[in-house]
Amino acid sequence: MGRGKFIVFEGLTHSGKSTQAHAIASWLEEECGVKVLRNQEPTKRILGRVAREVVMKRNPSPVLLYEATEYPSPYTRLTRFVELINEIIECLRKGQALSELQIQTLFLADRCDDVMNVIRPALRNGTWVIQDRFTLSTFAFGMAAYLSYEDIIKLHHESVALLRVKPDLAFFLDIRAEESLKRLKNNKGCECGKYEEHIDFLRRTAKAYGNLFAAPGCYEFSSNITQLNGDRKTQEEMTWHIKEDIESRFLDKI
Repeated sequence: MGRGKFIVFEGLTHSGKSTQAHAIASWLEEECGVKVLRNQEPTKRILGRVAREVVMKRNPSPVLLYEATEYPSPYTRLTRFVELINEIIECLRKGQALSELQIQTLFLADRCDDVMNVIRPALRNGTWVIQDRFTLSTFAFGMAAYLSYEDIIKLHHESVALLRVKPDLAFFLDIRAEESLKRLKNNKGCECGKYEEHIDFLRRTAKAYGNLFAAPGCYEFSSNITQLNGDRKTQEEMTWHIKEDIESRFLDKI
């Protein structure tokens, strides 16, 4: 049994990432006979739940914070990284606001757990992982919050990069910040988190994605990146293009 493929969907909120991830996962399973795991970040595991509470501007419960401190760490050998996580949990216990660097550290801790306990085992088992958000999101949202590329790459190299897993293919669904906010407002049942409520932040995030793709080191985060214009294509058209890309790269070789 060969290694599974790791395919990631990136983009602004309401760019269609989740829609495409669901469509492609269903197609791979039902029509291509591929074993698939759908995954997302922040995850629904303990550290991901803490991160989600923070970005949704809620205080994590004492029980959740206790579980986070007791949770078996996948990065125990990374002494400084563990210290940072413990400092973050202590800040949350005291009701203190986190800095943007602390928030991104929390996301990376969730990703380490995700890679070690979900993504890597699935890939080794021949399962394809279809992922909603991964490393590019950390950089785009962190840079939009005025963190430097150097600060984020340092954290990345101290944590996730050591686990040596990167996507085989990433799709970036490119939409304007104005369209992202419009779709958010039209989705009446959707909560608005700290990263979605301001148009200026969304514009900075879109710009950060563009700067990342222009950077020579971008392929450190994904083996291949395909950019699709979500403003000009319907969801059905994007699904068709994504299927074509996956077929030509991977399925024709099975």
